[in-house]
Amino acid sequence: MGMYEWIHDRVQGKPMPVGGVVNSGERIIIEQGHDEAGAFYRVTTLQNNDWLRINTYYACGDSNETYEKGGNCR
Repeated sequence: MGMYEWIHDRVQGKPMPVGGVVNSGERIIIEQGHDEAGAFYRVTTLQNNDWLRINTYYACGDSNETYEKGGNCR
């Protein structure tokens, strides 16, 4: 099972976006969308170092990861 399916199973039936806190205490938000590459889930993590890690998981199995400098919004 890929990450797209794993996320899909956990958020199915919940209104988007979905927010939460992971074991490390970092906050996440999960968004669902569609672009030229297809259907995706985007998981944005506010890391403890104030950077945003943005992971995008596509239904076809592709994924990517980018980083952006976040604000100090704790």
